[in-house]
Order: sequence, then C-alpha cells, then structure tokens
Amino acid sequence: MFLSWIVFPLVALVACLGLGLLVDWLSGRVLAPVLVLPVGGAALVCVTQVTTISASIAPSTVWVVVAASVAGLVVGRARVAALREAKWAAAAALVVFLVASMPVLATGSPSFAGYTVLGDTALHLAGAQEMPERARDASGLPPSAYTFAFQSYYDDNAYPAGGATAFGALARLVLTDLAWVFQPFLSVMLVLLTLAIAGLAQPVLGSARKAALVALVAAQPALLVAFAMQGSIKEIVVSAMLATLAATIPAAAASGAGWRAAIPVTVAAAAAVGALGPSAVLWAGPLMIGFLVLAALAGRSARELAGPTAVVVLVGAVLASQSLVLLSTATNVATSVATAGEAGNLLRALALDQSLGVWLTGDFRTPPTGALLIATRIGEVAVLIAAGFGVAWCIAGRAWVPLLYGATMVLGAIFVLARGSLWADAKALVIVSPAILTIAMLGITGHLDRHRAVALTGAAAVLLGVLASNVLIYRSSSIAPQDRLAELAELGDELAGEGPVLVSEFEEFGPYFLREARPERGPLVVSSPGDTDRTRRAAAADLDGMTPTNLADYPVLITRRGPIGSRPSSIYERTGGTEHYDVWKRTGEPASVLGRIPLGDGPRNPSSVMSCDQAREVGRNARQSGGSIVVAEAPRTLSVNPPRDDRPAGWRRDRDDPVLTLPAGGGSASASLEVPVAGRYGVWLEGSIGRATAVEIDGRTVGVLRNRLAARRVAEQVGNVELAAGSHTVTVERRGAGVAPGGGGLFRPLGLVYLTPESPTRVRSVAVADWRELCARPLDWVEVVA
Repeated sequence: MFLSWIVFPLVALVACLGLGLLVDWLSGRVLAPVLVLPVGGAALVCVTQVTTISASIAPSTVWVVVAASVAGLVVGRARVAALREAKWAAAAALVVFLVASMPVLATGSPSFAGYTVLGDTALHLAGAQEMPERARDASGLPPSAYTFAFQSYYDDNAYPAGGATAFGALARLVLTDLAWVFQPFLSVMLVLLTLAIAGLAQPVLGSARKAALVALVAAQPALLVAFAMQGSIKEIVVSAMLATLAATIPAAAASGAGWRAAIPVTVAAAAAVGALGPSAVLWAGPLMIGFLVLAALAGRSARELAGPTAVVVLVGAVLASQSLVLLSTATNVATSVATAGEAGNLLRALALDQSLGVWLTGDFRTPPTGALLIATRIGEVAVLIAAGFGVAWCIAGRAWVPLLYGATMVLGAIFVLARGSLWADAKALVIVSPAILTIAMLGITGHLDRHRAVALTGAAAVLLGVLASNVLIYRSSSIAPQDRLAELAELGDELAGEGPVLVSEFEEFGPYFLREARPERGPLVVSSPGDTDRTRRAAAADLDGMTPTNLADYPVLITRRGPIGSRPSSIYERTGGTEHYDVWKRTGEPASVLGRIPLGDGPRNPSSVMSCDQAREVGRNARQSGGSIVVAEAPRTLSVNPPRDDRPAGWRRDRDDPVLTLPAGGGSASASLEVPVAGRYGVWLEGSIGRATAVEIDGRTVGVLRNRLAARRVAEQVGNVELAAGSHTVTVERRGAGVAPGGGGLFRPLGLVYLTPESPTRVRSVAVADWRELCARPLDWVEVVA
C-alpha cells in the first residue's frame, strides 16, 4: 500500500512537476502555477509517445522522462515557491484523489477496480509493460495469449497508447508490479484534471477559492468516476488533457504573447491525440482553432500569428508523430468500432442526461429507480439551471475560453452521438461531463457575491448530487482479489521458460500476470445456444472436455483449487501450487493415453460411480490394446444450493445458469445437507463475492468472504469444519452493505456450497484382470495407458 498509494503518486507528481516546469521555461514562463502539473502530465504523454514510436529507441523512455523532469526542476526551481499560490486548487485535487482512490484504499490492499466489469485493464497493463521496452513491435515476444493480446491491440490495430506509455514510464520508477499502481495512476490523472479546471476558472472568477470549488465538483462527474472505477484509461487521460488545453489558451492567445507561448497549448493538444487517437481531433481541433481566433481577436496581426501557427503545426506534428504514423490504421479501426454497433460492456444505450454529472445508481449501466430517480432528476435540473446561468454569465463577462471549452466538448459529443456506436456514445458522454459541470459551477460561483443564498443553494444541490452519486459508485465498486492475482504473478516467474502453460480458469488478467510462462487460457464457455458476444458468460474450462491429445502442446497446467472441475490426466503430476492454484507438469506423453472415460456430470460434479458395464468395457479395451488401467479415485464431494432452494425476496435465478442465483441486497438462505460419514470437511462457496457473505452450518459461522470476485464455475474456500454423520443445516448469508466497498453492485452470482473430504483425489493403477474393482466406485476418470 505504501508503494502504491504514497510513493507512486508522489513520484508521478514530481515527474509531472519537472516536465511542467520545463515546458514553462521553454514557453517563456507563461504558465499560471496551478497549470504547471497538468501541462507536465501532457508533456509526459507526449515524451513517452515520441520515444515509443520505434522499438530501437523505446528502451530510453524512462531515462528520457527522468532526464527531462530533472532538467525542468533545475531550470524552473525559482518558480517552485510560486506553486503555493495553487493551495486551494491543491486542496480540491486532494479531495478528488481520495474520491477516486477510496474504493481500493478501503480494502487495505494495493489492488485495482473494475474487475469482472471490464477486462480492458489487462490490455492497458500489457501496453504499459511492453511499449516502453519494444514500442508496438510484438515480434520479440514468444507466442502466448499475452502476446496475442498485445499484438492484436497495439501492433495490428494501432490502439491509442498515450495513457499506457505515460503510465508504463512512471510505474517503472516504483519497485512494484504495474497492476498495483494502475488505480493510483488514474487518480493522479483526475488530480491533473482538477488543477486544469481550476486554472481555467480562476482567470474569469478572479478568486482561487471559487475556482477550487468549481474544480472540486467539475472533476468528479458520476460518469467519469464510474469509468475510472472500471479502468478506462483513455477517457480519464483525454479528459485531463482537453481541460489542460483549454486552460492554457488564454495566456497563449493574449496580446503580446510570443510564439513560444503556444508551446503548452500544442503539448496539451498532442497529448489528447496520443491518449485517444484520431477521435481526439473532434475536440482538440476546434479548441486549437479557437485559440488562433482568440489570438487574432486580441489584436495580433497575421505576421504575429505566424509563429504560434508554426508551433502548433510543426511542434504538434513531432509530439503527435506516433499518432500520425499510425493514422490510417487507427482511423480505420476507430471508424469500425464507432459504427459497427460496438456496445462494450454496456447493457443498454446510456442516457444523455448521464453527462450532467449526477446519476444515483452504483452501476452507470443501469438507470436509477424510485426515490433515487427523483433525487437524480432534482440534481440534473439543478445542473441544467446552473449551466444556463453559467452560459449567460460567461457571455456577459466575456469569458470566452470557458465557453469555448464547453461548446467544443458538447458539439464534439453531439457529432459522436449522431454517428457512433453505443460504446463510442458512452465515451463522448464521459468526455463532455466535466465541461458541463464546469459551466454549471461557473454559473453558481459567478453569482456568489450578488445572490449568495441562491448560489449556495445551487452549489449544495449540485455538490450533494455529485458526491452522493460517487458514494454509490464506491459501494458498487468491483475490486480485484489482489492476493490471488499476486499468486499468478509468482507462478509466472516460477514457471518462466517452462511454458506454454494452459490455465483452465477463465481469468482475463491471467495472461498478464503469467506472461513469463507463455500462458494460454482455456476456452470461453458460451452458456446457452444463441448467446451473443454481449450475453455470453465466461467460465472455467473443465479439463474433462479436453483429451490428452488436446493438451499435447502444454507441458504445464494451472488449475484453480477447489471442488469444481476434474483432475488432469494421469500424464500430469501435481508439482506445486499456491492457496488458490495447483500446478501440474507433464510426466508422460499424450500418445501413451490409449483411451479415456471422463465420469461425473459436468464440472460441478466431476466424479460419479462407474457402472459395471462401463468397467467391463474398459477391461476389454485395455486387454485388446495391451494397455493398463489408471483411475482417479475421487471422494464424493457433497454439495447443496441454499440460494436456489430458499431464495429471499429480490434474489432471482440466473437465466443462463439455473444453478446460480443473482442476489439483490442482503438476506440469507438455508438448506439441509445429509453428511454420510463423520469427519473434517473443507467448506467452499461458489460465486463472485462482493459484499461480506458468510457460510454457516447448524448456526455456527464457518467463515466470511468479501471482495472475492471471480468468473463463473469457481469456488472459494470459506473454512474447515468437523461434522458428525447425519443431517445439517447450511446457511448462506449475504450481509448488509455497510461502509465497505463492493457492498452494492449487480450480477454477482452465488452458487453451491461444497463440502470436500480431507482425502484428495488419488491416481492408481488397476490390473486389467481386476476391472471389477471399478464397479460402483466414485471415480473422476478412467484411462487406458500404454
């Protein structure tokens, strides 16, 4: 936690400070103190985009960032003291940082949000890991699922990487895995957004305190925070860069400003393009045109405008060179995504009013209902009224730059909404939301002196609406299980060079954490016929569905520990593992398995009793082929499904998998379970657990799970218990949400409770003549081997 949430943010801010001071020095010291850090963040994106344009210079990325930052701190050291003038904006930025960080901070582990909600974070981690070392060239990476993901996104499809390269460079300055500083990076970007909006508002308000209030609200609209909570790096970074671009326009366009004053504007514009790709031109382009128009209106002659124009064109071309080189591919891909009906992880088209910053649900993909809907509408009306006053106030006060910022963001969003896919529309609404709140808050703060009571009432309504929205987002956040993912990273290092490794669990982050072991993951399970890409459900693959021949390419397997799924073939031996995973290494050749009979009834019931007819057939096959019989003896796992058998009101059955229940709110469910033999049992709960969920047996709590999110067909161990033979009552209790993150949220299924005997599955040989031993015995599988 210390490295992730203290050291990394400080390192990131110091790097941005140095780069911002360097840009300030190059531009003739035109930056207001509050804008030094945001401009430094833009410079960070630009520098890392330039150095990662080619694999030959990519390894210099970190060194270039460090050298440029140090140079900036040296040449700009005299200006550091002036940064104290931005203390009010800094206070607002600290609040925004905490809002964006608290869901992860509250768990006490250096994790990240958005787990099981959107898997794009795994792609961002791959880009941040590889691009500062090899640019977009995947040719040096060994074949694996990780390599495929990196190549398909960054090499083949020119995925926008400005955020990833900036993040990757900063993360290398801290000795921890990139995954554990990803959320802090997004929080730092929101800090830059806060400072940029304060820098935009302060010149027109004439008050640092009022500007800080504007920034405090405008930098945390519900939709933007929700996207930060699902790891959407592009939208967060480009929002900060566009606000920075707008905030740097006044000084660059002012009468008497030299050509060098256009450098910060150009840096911010290039950073926006680097972060979002060609689509950023929809917003950055009009802002740059507005800058030149305002410079002309300030009385600067055509000759005087030649210098700034040259800076914009020439310096901008250099800083955005990676985007320009990839322009054709990136444009084609962006156009395809925007027009092909792409929905991402959305459940429906987002409502236009979500751009107003108030949305009182924990999940931005669902609409508010009941009292929360009424409260949402009240907050939205307050924002709209305040925005109307803000437009009028800006016009009356000739505050053209905030109007330019607001109008450009709105018009760009309208263009996307008229032509784009559902997913592109959502991005546009995210980008426009800080601008709408900025104008609204200017309307409120601009009237504080003359209409104090009304302005304070409006400010309270908007602020409470925004903060309440973000409290609900906090409660519904999906935090990654840091300990389990860290185990995968350890296994990846352990198994480096021994792969390719097949991972039976569906884990979107597995390829990243296991990258050194050349990971491949099991198939994506489609739950029912007719499922589309939007509705299909990812689940762990059952190895019973894969023959030894299918496994021929994999000398190592990694399976999730627990009662779900079969033991691998006899040609694999367990050689190690962790709390959550078993590692199996191949000790025999796939061709040696002459026949295989998987038993059981699916992955939830991997073993069953073999009939004598089946046993006789096995004996005959073994005798005819000259092979021997190998069996996996599996003690019968006990299972019960309280959430299905005794569902509380509001809990519903999953339509794709009737075994699973989708709980809404707290509640408990109980069912009886017959234990045939007394002994010590491991207790496991199937599901994706957010809020605290307890398993009780006969009224005694076995254990409590929280923030144990997972894909389907996975069970987590709750504890161990001694049980007498006979009937027992098993209860699953989903407790109250409380104040912990992850207490809300949708689509977190609960399934079976399993009781597993202490004796593990045992593999042994059976003489061909003794095939009758197989009759009426609980077995996982039977193989005939050479």
